[in-house]
Amino acid sequence: MEKDFEELKALFQQKKASAVLSVQEVNQRAKSELRQLKKNHRVTIVTFLLTAVALVYIDRVSATKMETSAAGFGILMGCALYYMISKTYLLYRLSAIKPTESVRETLQRLEAYKKLNTWMHTYGEVAYVLVLGLGIYLYVRPVLDRFLLDQTGATLLCFWWIWGACIAWLFVYTFVIKRRRMRKDIRILERYMESLRPESPGK
Repeated sequence: MEKDFEELKALFQQKKASAVLSVQEVNQRAKSELRQLKKNHRVTIVTFLLTAVALVYIDRVSATKMETSAAGFGILMGCALYYMISKTYLLYRLSAIKPTESVRETLQRLEAYKKLNTWMHTYGEVAYVLVLGLGIYLYVRPVLDRFLLDQTGATLLCFWWIWGACIAWLFVYTFVIKRRRMRKDIRILERYMESLRPESPGK
């Protein structure tokens, strides 16, 4: 009887150690993915900062050769800065989640961040695309007017097909490709939250 008890005790301890190890592995993986998410935010911030610098350079070069729209340029710069600032804020909110906090506080912060991230990648993206499309149109409108005056019907039709394809790609990139990335980010956050839930709520 005592032997059976010792065997059961050893088996229970082995299973407990295995479960703890499994939780630790999941937790470590979740934290690694979270670090990757922060890295993605930093890459996006740098990308849009370089985009803003490139826009300023292109506008200065273009101004010496052709007429462009100051309003359109302002909107394009605003879009680049908006994306950079919004990603900076998301990175700030994500970095504010510290492992030293209690599980309950961490879960609350993660849930709030997930909602904010989802909102920015849905309603925020819709507004961004509409304003960006308007900015592109206004910026190149003076060039288009001059170009379209001297072209044949076939050239005009080809031009409008190209313009339509560019706008379609903008929508596909925003509402298909970016939404896939958003869903991937959400899964990372959810895995991290799941890795925390087995722990004691009062911890």
